Amino acid sequence: MNPTWLKSMKGQLSLGDMGPAAMILVVAIVIVAVGAYIVSTVGSLLPANSSGANVAALGATALTTFASWFVILAVIIAAGIGLGILLRSFMGGGRRGE
Repeated sequence: MNPTWLKSMKGQLSLGDMGPAAMILVVAIVIVAVGAYIVSTVGSLLPANSSGANVAALGATALTTFASWFVILAVIIAAGIGLGILLRSFMGGGRRGE
């Protein structure tokens, strides 16, 4: 098997991509947190057992479920960057060859 295609891969992740990836994750967490706050506030203002209150409760549950995936997303991003660094170092695509 000839791994020359790995040397020409575009878009490999490097250590410099950690900051922007973390910032995107932080922005996504803030958006979900603000959305959850708004949904729970609107839900508490509506009459109990109304369809609007039920929809707000379902929305809050959905946002909570989505928020539980942020840890997994952070691990996947870090692993992708780590794999990108390893691929570049083993395939000779580091700073020496550029």
